[in-house]
Amino acid sequence: MFLGGGRPSRAGKLRGRVLVDIASTHGVTAAQIVLRWHIDHGFVVIPKSVRRERIAANFDVFGFSLTTAELARIDALGHP
Repeated sequence: MFLGGGRPSRAGKLRGRVLVDIASTHGVTAAQIVLRWHIDHGFVVIPKSVRRERIAANFDVFGFSLTTAELARIDALGHP
């Protein structure tokens, strides 16, 4: 799953909506949801940012947990 910019496709908008919905449930950002999803699956995550607040948010992914249902919703999104 890729967090980078670019022109959003129709599928990208759907992925974004799912991530935003889950993020709002936890009171975090969609980027934090994606980072937590990677960690929960045991993937190595190397987030990049130059903004102080985003760097802090990238580290703040251990104060919430994704449910099995949420992980499944994200897993179902597949890759672009």
